[in-house]
Amino acid sequence: MELLYAYIEKFKNIERQEFNFSPRCYIHYDREKNTLSVTASQDYIPNLFGSGISNVTAIIGKNGSGKSNLLECLLEHIVGTKHSWESNIILVFLKGENEIACKTNLQELAIIVPPPVKATQIEPHREYSLRTSEGSCLYYSYLYDGELRRFQFEQHIRVLDLSTNRRVAFSESYRKSFEDQEIQSQLTFRTLEMRTLVKFLFRIGTDLLNIRIPDIIQISISVPFSVELVKNVFKSKNGLSQELSDDLDLIAERLPGRSTYSYFRAGLFFGLLYDQAAQIVLDRFVSFVIDIADHIRENDDIEDDILFDIPYKLHYEERISKVLQCIKELEPFVHNSRAFRVPVKDALLVIKLLDMIGLLNFRLGDPFDFDVYFDDEENPGGLSGGERSFLGLLSRFHLATDASLSGNYFVLLDEADIGFHPQWQKHLLKYLCEYLPIVLHSFDRSPIQIFITAHSPFIASDLPKENILFLNKDSEGKCQIDPGVNHEQTFAANIHTLLSDSFFLKDGLIGDLAEQRIEELIEAIQKFPETEQLAWLQGEKEEQKRTIRALIGKVGEPIIRDKLYQLYEEHIGESREERRARLRRELEELDREEDNE
Repeated sequence: MELLYAYIEKFKNIERQEFNFSPRCYIHYDREKNTLSVTASQDYIPNLFGSGISNVTAIIGKNGSGKSNLLECLLEHIVGTKHSWESNIILVFLKGENEIACKTNLQELAIIVPPPVKATQIEPHREYSLRTSEGSCLYYSYLYDGELRRFQFEQHIRVLDLSTNRRVAFSESYRKSFEDQEIQSQLTFRTLEMRTLVKFLFRIGTDLLNIRIPDIIQISISVPFSVELVKNVFKSKNGLSQELSDDLDLIAERLPGRSTYSYFRAGLFFGLLYDQAAQIVLDRFVSFVIDIADHIRENDDIEDDILFDIPYKLHYEERISKVLQCIKELEPFVHNSRAFRVPVKDALLVIKLLDMIGLLNFRLGDPFDFDVYFDDEENPGGLSGGERSFLGLLSRFHLATDASLSGNYFVLLDEADIGFHPQWQKHLLKYLCEYLPIVLHSFDRSPIQIFITAHSPFIASDLPKENILFLNKDSEGKCQIDPGVNHEQTFAANIHTLLSDSFFLKDGLIGDLAEQRIEELIEAIQKFPETEQLAWLQGEKEEQKRTIRALIGKVGEPIIRDKLYQLYEEHIGESREERRARLRRELEELDREEDNE
């Protein structure tokens, strides 16, 4: 099942617009005649994105042109999450090779298709027969603005919202992906993301993907840092006496002991202490800290029970015991006194610890730090920013394997390229096409269709222009389709051409600040020495000339730089020394060009 086309009468800033998503055919709706005509394409290239991907559509346009609104509309209507459609919508799906299914609330719509293609029409308001075959929608957005989109599919069985907004809010639509509701209701976002990544690495293994997969999970803890946090709370609320500070230092010195287990126990203690001290009346904590310090002075051995005396934490006794038991189980993987390094193949122990930490519900003072590394003696470092972002993206999509989703996948990514280095923007679409079928366990070749909004020219250069929707907006801010015929071919195109053409950058490709300085530079040269003083042009006449020449020399575009030198010579002139220096620079540049050839 592949979505070929959508006509949207009214949705937010989208009015009476039609969107052709597939280069297989061209579809047009005639409002006056109430007809939908389908014309087959003669130059369609099958399997361009691999056997597991049915199609990829990029949605490109100016800010506010309606890119995210289009994704939201598709989410609400592809799998029928809305009980009623507020305006006229037409969705056209491809079923098999020679049948299309038209899902619409328009009455008496005439569908004109070329033989031997057959067309069927489905009413959107009933439990239609295509629900199973239409598949499931997966929505991803890395952006977080604290505002949940009103997709109205929190309880829908065929939509999985993987956006950062939804995950931070711990919505029911996300938590049902896991078996333990109590654990998930308590997990912080940070712990939740690490749990998702660790579970993904454990299940996917280190050999299935043709990219570097970390094989070590490191768990560390910082007691001194936690002690300082506790001290800061006392300072800010009740003040910190020298006696109390000494007692806290004594606890921090003696509680960790010598083993990794005891060090983690100390970190857990101070994390719980800080978490509660920041929220509850502190005079009780002052007496509590003094009692603990006296206990330590009188006893050489520190019992685990000391943790259970923390005020208002008595009901956490069983949970604390479980955390400590998890830490004991990690003892075979001791790295140093402050850390464990657990192989990915043993990640179930890490997941168990994450779940127990989630039950403790740290709100402020979580002392645990999880990270992933490569166990490579030559390169023992952690993940780069691009690697972490991409593995985080894949790990979220891997949640679909636990969500009882089936059938075809419609994957909608809203500005997925944000946060990626340009080198990883180059990789992004290739990796998505290569790895999503693996991550989603789509080994039966159930088609995956990708819709991606983007600002990266690398995304556009990976696609023929027939696979790109160019969105613009009119003077009233309404979405408009910019016809593809007005754009150059995008597939394998130079990114500079794409920036000026496909991304509607009609006013140049250099930064506004540099453009302003060049305009000031031209004026300073033409009116020299009567130019009004600029912030960057100070000093006597000769000093100003040196400043102007220095700024010309910093211009990276050779054509602009040469024109500025020419303008300088015409209006200011060069001394012989200046000319020799300029010619010497030009000769050195020619030598470098010859060396590069």
